[in-house]
Amino acid sequence: MTFGYLSFPTLVNGVINHPDFKTRDLSALKYLHTVGPAETIEKYMRLFPQSHYINAYGLTEATGVPCYTDPADPQADAAIVSGRPFDGLGAKAVDPETLTDLPAGERGEIWLSGWALFDGYYKDAAQTDNTLVDGWLRTGDMGIVRPDGRIVYDGRLKDMLKIGGENVAALEIETFLCAHPDIQIAQVIGVPDDHLFEVAAAFVELAPGSTLTPDEVVDFCLGQIASYKIPRYVRIVADWPMSTTKIQKFKLPRDFAASEKIDPKQRAKAS
Repeated sequence: MTFGYLSFPTLVNGVINHPDFKTRDLSALKYLHTVGPAETIEKYMRLFPQSHYINAYGLTEATGVPCYTDPADPQADAAIVSGRPFDGLGAKAVDPETLTDLPAGERGEIWLSGWALFDGYYKDAAQTDNTLVDGWLRTGDMGIVRPDGRIVYDGRLKDMLKIGGENVAALEIETFLCAHPDIQIAQVIGVPDDHLFEVAAAFVELAPGSTLTPDEVVDFCLGQIASYKIPRYVRIVADWPMSTTKIQKFKLPRDFAASEKIDPKQRAKAS
């Protein structure tokens, strides 16, 4: 039995786009693990139908990955549900503004407790005090802790966009964009806007051979997601600012020119 640990879309895409991919015998690959938007995960599940997908959730401050799905968990939930924390660990959702505990099933900041937590940041007592609160780790991640204890990850707290006064998770827009068959990876950031205070800007990596344009990316969103969530800026990219394996979203450029702005209303009229 073989376990496939590919972990990040940038690595998985390199595998599935290899010219020999369709000719290889992958029958020994029984388990597959990677992370990303639900639409991306569902695509990988279709490409590796013989494999059981294993989802996960974690962060360095909690030993890396303290939460996996179990092979016995329903595969239908695998793209969304990150699993249950290991025995001896606690998880809850907290209102990030009031710091009050939320009922199971309500969306908030994920907090973890138990043996997996780190002791603190090296020579940074202030940041440690902000992160470790009464035995709980503030993860900085948004999500849901279901009544059964399983975690549903819903993006980074710092990746929340404030568009026209509405809170919008970058992950929500990224997940939708990845539903397009020509989009392999999508990363969304917030950029200033004179009218809405902040709007979404999308960086998109296309499938090999695709000629999708920024205007067509916006057209794909029309009538499918709320108009204020539609990216006003779209850049097609082939390379990403990377750590060893992860895209460093904070390094994505924010130098958008006025000429790059796409008006969804004008696109709707044009169509």
